[in-house]
Amino acid sequence: MTLRKAQQNDLPQLRRVYKDIVESMKANGVYLWNDFYPYEAFPGDIEAERLWLLCDGDVIAAAFALEQLPDSGDVKWQSPHAPAMTLMKLGVSPAYQHGGIGRECIEHSREIARQSGCEYLRLFVVDINTPAEQFYIKCGFTRGEGKHIELIPDLCPQGLIEFGYEMRV
Repeated sequence: MTLRKAQQNDLPQLRRVYKDIVESMKANGVYLWNDFYPYEAFPGDIEAERLWLLCDGDVIAAAFALEQLPDSGDVKWQSPHAPAMTLMKLGVSPAYQHGGIGRECIEHSREIARQSGCEYLRLFVVDINTPAEQFYIKCGFTRGEGKHIELIPDLCPQGLIEFGYEMRV
């Protein structure tokens, strides 16, 4: 597996991979992503050079975005003022699931965060995504106190409840 930054010409294959991920999530009772999200965000992520791909030759096995975001103040982090990188949109192709690829993405994320001068890797998980919560805990993340309400008018007008997780890099 090789890690590289995504490029605009990766978008067609990314669409197929994330469409398969969405179908797999639905089959497991998790209805969070759709035909638009997270795919519609990828062109901007690529332009900002924050979308990473884990590839098996020319095949995209997984993708994730990393960004330094301002603290929203609604989750109590271990060290709230420490520099942190936020992991977003992590998806593993169903063809590569249950083979350690998700964990490998986290390890790459930790290294990228460390090289960027960050002390923590953080992420948010929607409250109904129990499989993701279990996975992140198994990988060493700890849940911060509190919750974040993400307002997405077109998708979820009442807001999504997200729990914050973090680990030292």
